[in-house]
Amino acid sequence: MKFGVVKELIMKKLFLPAKEILFIVFVAVLPIFIFGFSIIGWSFRVAKNSAEQENRIYTKNFASQIQLYLERAKETIEALANFSFEKIDQQTLQAVYEKNTFRGIPLFESLTLLDKEGKIKAVYPFKKELLDLDYSRQPSFLFVSKEKKTFFSKVDFSLIGQQPVVKIAAPIFEKEREKSLKGMIEGSVRLQALSLFLEGFSLERRSGEAFLIGEKGEIIAHQNYQYVREQENIHHLYPELAEIILKIEKGEGKFQYRDFEKTEYLVIFQTIPKTNWKLVTKQNVKEILAPVYQLSKTLTIFLVLSIFGAATLDYRVASYVNSLQEKAQKEKLEALEEAKKVLEIKVQARTRELKELVEQQEEIIKERTKELQKKVEELEKFYRLTIGRELKMIELKKEIKRLKELCQKSQKT
Repeated sequence: MKFGVVKELIMKKLFLPAKEILFIVFVAVLPIFIFGFSIIGWSFRVAKNSAEQENRIYTKNFASQIQLYLERAKETIEALANFSFEKIDQQTLQAVYEKNTFRGIPLFESLTLLDKEGKIKAVYPFKKELLDLDYSRQPSFLFVSKEKKTFFSKVDFSLIGQQPVVKIAAPIFEKEREKSLKGMIEGSVRLQALSLFLEGFSLERRSGEAFLIGEKGEIIAHQNYQYVREQENIHHLYPELAEIILKIEKGEGKFQYRDFEKTEYLVIFQTIPKTNWKLVTKQNVKEILAPVYQLSKTLTIFLVLSIFGAATLDYRVASYVNSLQEKAQKEKLEALEEAKKVLEIKVQARTRELKELVEQQEEIIKERTKELQKKVEELEKFYRLTIGRELKMIELKKEIKRLKELCQKSQKT
């Protein structure tokens, strides 16, 4: 009996509010929850696409700056080659050297004037020991002598400063005969400035990196110039990235990869025209999506608190409604109890009336029964008297008949 009471109490106090809570969760809160996570998914896609677009813009911008830097060096050499061979001297080379700088760093590491035999005629910065060198077998001189056009070398590290350089050489022709080679002007172009370009790479993320690599993965420029000084290679720094980036033949694109620590990175690359160098920007995908992760956490907490708040509020409302229902039911039961008492009183009064009526009827029946019995007795008495007279009359008739027969017999005799 006690268990049944406890069970009924639990059903009233917990089960009914729980039904209300589930209703509000599925009808009101759950759609908001689904909508919230749809917004989060959309935010992830937008954040990722935005980062890709941002990286692409930065990468193209830096690639354009690098290309302009190299074009500037090439145009400077070609402009110098348009001078008369006899008018180019060490002072001319010094003027060109000092005029072309970037952030205080000279554009050229050295400028060299060669005759058509490959002998050095002028050089700046001046080094006396260089005057006796024979350049006739250098790739730059052989190319210019044969092709009669500008030469652009691969990346090399200079012996002077152990800095990455490329050599640009342009032919100097005799004025009276246009294609007759008079000599050659060669500039050793510093690539240190390219690392200074990349120092400006900022996406406001700690793991964002930008670097320039050659055809074999050698680091030409990097935000951390120490990698350039140590002649690092992408195979050593980013082996997982090297396996992908060096196999790609298209000029630009994007992809994602994971390193050995399972960290995922977004990579945007752009090929520098005429060099096959690749400018690469990479970022940690987790950092790109960090604001969205924070938003998702905040939204999740908000949604959970909303569910909890809605459940609490609905529980209180349901409890209040249940208390009202219990109060109404109690009042109803009290009214029924009162009606029951009134009915019982009425039933008892009616019962007494019926009892009295029955008793009266019994008295009447008894009196009538006595009257009937008296009349029956009188009838019986009358019946007996009537029957006795009839019997006597029958006997008299028989006697009369007998006497008649006796008279007739006596008359005959």
